[in-house]
Amino acid sequence: MLVEADRSSFEAYVRARTPALSRLAYLLTGDHHLAEDLVQQTFLRVAARWRRVVADGAWLPDGKRIALYTFDGCGGGDEFCDTAALGDRLFRVRYVDALTGQATSGPALAPARGLTVRMLGWQADGDAVVAVHEVEEGATKQAGFPEWEEDGWWTVGGVHLMEFRADGSQGELVELPEGALFVDVPASLLNSFGGPSASWLEGAFRRALAWRWPLGQFGILLGLLMLAYAGRRAVVWFKARQPGRE
Repeated sequence: MLVEADRSSFEAYVRARTPALSRLAYLLTGDHHLAEDLVQQTFLRVAARWRRVVADGAWLPDGKRIALYTFDGCGGGDEFCDTAALGDRLFRVRYVDALTGQATSGPALAPARGLTVRMLGWQADGDAVVAVHEVEEGATKQAGFPEWEEDGWWTVGGVHLMEFRADGSQGELVELPEGALFVDVPASLLNSFGGPSASWLEGAFRRALAWRWPLGQFGILLGLLMLAYAGRRAVVWFKARQPGRE
């Protein structure tokens, strides 16, 4: 089922693609009625997977590129997939030009691992906000079952709200409540949600603060005091070395 935001983008896609698909279908079938049925069946299949094909969050901030996820692992065909295989799929992002559909460049995001992923949007610094779904315990994909939905209520067991950064690192933005299956972030909050990405130095400082609290804070304070003492000793030594000083 398409939510309202997805419905509007899907309807725009249908309007844009119907003429070309209809011509192609007629060339394949040679019959207008068969061609119309083929086009409708194609759009029905696309609609069932539209949230994975494209969503508002897939558009990069420049409006010229679209991010698409492809995956390695079980579930791409009619084969049987057990729970472990479904939860171990590896998703990689690629980019296409929004006007031509040709491959283009984009931020080098790390792959995501899980049942399925959804690009929710982009922060101004080039980092992506992504929902990564876990597989439901005991969920399987039966062979030859075309109605199987990877983001259905019976297949999703949990969700993580992640930030995939342009430098290839990643982190969890918010620890969602237990039992949460789906999440979205309004576009107006993306730039402030989770705050700006920390630099390497800032990130190391934060990790040191959080290490074995309050030992991490005590260690940093002790280190600062030692640094200040060493600096004071250096100043005294330097002044004592000046000419004319005894």
